[in-house]
Amino acid sequence: MRITSSGLVGINENNPTHALHVKGDTSDTIDETKGTLKLQGTTGGNGLIFGTIASSPYTSYIQSAFVADTSLAQYALALNPIGGSVGIGTTSPVAKLHINGTGDLLRLTSTNSSSGGAQIDLMHFSPSPANDDIHGMINFGGYYSGTTQAYGSSIRGVWNGVAAREGQIHFYTRKGSSFTEKARINEDGNFLIGTSSGTRRLDVTGIAGTQTVGFYRPDTSGQVVVVRSDTGGTGTINFRIASSGNVQNTNNSYGAISDVSLKSNITDANSQLQDIMNVRVRSYTLDSTGETHLGVIAQELEEAGMGGLVEIDTEDNLKGVKYSVLYMKAIKALQEAVIRIEALEAAQANTP
Repeated sequence: MRITSSGLVGINENNPTHALHVKGDTSDTIDETKGTLKLQGTTGGNGLIFGTIASSPYTSYIQSAFVADTSLAQYALALNPIGGSVGIGTTSPVAKLHINGTGDLLRLTSTNSSSGGAQIDLMHFSPSPANDDIHGMINFGGYYSGTTQAYGSSIRGVWNGVAAREGQIHFYTRKGSSFTEKARINEDGNFLIGTSSGTRRLDVTGIAGTQTVGFYRPDTSGQVVVVRSDTGGTGTINFRIASSGNVQNTNNSYGAISDVSLKSNITDANSQLQDIMNVRVRSYTLDSTGETHLGVIAQELEEAGMGGLVEIDTEDNLKGVKYSVLYMKAIKALQEAVIRIEALEAAQANTP
């Protein structure tokens, strides 16, 4: 040991550069016989071992243990146990733990031999927990202009029914100055988008002027949407939309909600026979598939004075036809034709 004229103390170091400068051996082993510095309590043998690993990347360590024999017990290590913050890569921590750096800043690995892996617990130990309390939150953000920062998104755990231990996960995103919830998973496991309540497994509320749900399959065969139920057997396909646009169900039944309680001003429809006679049923090739189809052309219906059967999508600017209404017009026209035929048959029967 050497004490310099300026009061610096060196242990195994002839030229100390600090108030206490200790030089010890490095080792790849961490136990009671290795390390640079050992601090031990006066009773029990508990304490700290400071050291440096001999091999790359030459990690330095602090080990809390029973320093008389580290194999017997290892203990917790507390930093700032009565208050303060801890900074890694920064001298000005702004949170209890502030890590500053580049790349992979935090990694948790588990050596558990069973099925459990690495675990992170975000716990809110409030003395008076209440509904809507945020019991855990992860925020994402950073600089967006110079050194001006903001949160861009957030995941929050929220009590919905704290007394019944019912929790939800809320998802927030930012659009300009608006930082609001966009989706949540409620206590029943239902995924709600654009709404805060719902009883369906997926409940979506859209935004005015935009499509609410879109599906895309990047090939030309197979199914885009499939609906299954236990009707007809467990997991039976009951409804599907193919990538060709064809819609199929298992019982060939399609309809509309048509209860009288939903309707008013009910009268017999006007004659539809002339309209049906003006419909041009066409054979055509569908450009997207090359297949031949029978149907009508939206623009030709408009020219025939049946623009009410045509609707246009304001997003893709393509015109569609209300075939279900066209079929009802055809039924009315058929009824008119049958009445005419019966009248002709009756007149013929009365002709001498």
